Amino acid sequence: VEEVIGAIENLQQRHIYESNNLIGFSLGGNFSLRVAALSEKRNISLDKVITFCPVIHAKKSNAVLNINKNWLYGKYFIRRWKRSLFKKLDAFPHYQYAQDLKTMKTLDEMNEKLIPVYTEFKNIDDYFDAYALNNKLLEPVICPCYLHFSEDDMIIPVEDVYSLNNNEKINITVTKYGGHCGFLSNWRFDSWQDERALELISS
Repeated sequence: VEEVIGAIENLQQRHIYESNNLIGFSLGGNFSLRVAALSEKRNISLDKVITFCPVIHAKKSNAVLNINKNWLYGKYFIRRWKRSLFKKLDAFPHYQYAQDLKTMKTLDEMNEKLIPVYTEFKNIDDYFDAYALNNKLLEPVICPCYLHFSEDDMIIPVEDVYSLNNNEKINITVTKYGGHCGFLSNWRFDSWQDERALELISS
């Protein structure tokens, strides 16, 4: 998150915008909310933060991705994460995980082998806890934040959503359907997320 905050600070120092809105999906939504929580102490201006299916606790979402009925999502995340890690080697060629990464087949295996070696965290639980969204973390938020969830999201357990209600700046919407960052509005695969984000930015 420190890298994301640094990038936003740099962007806002170089460019002046009429308004500054941060939109994040899934883990990006988690990052967006953590940026909002830290923005008061940093040189960041945010008018609104809009998130769709932000990860509340990565440990629970990781566990859900490993069950059989979600194998398609699990494979997708493994493929995307591997792709980004291989790209990272272009900027950090001294990292030595390339060969091991080729043989890793599950998210658990990747977490267990990579986190203790390539992050500041010594174990997976500490790593997941650092990503967790809770009332204490969101307490410093001063800009309006709009969180959108779906009851049929197979990755974000909906029961965790209702615990994030301790700050008047946190606005939560839970729909019956939407899946994980889907919210399809028709058979052309247009997404209600686009309309909702524009509505909030314009209001």
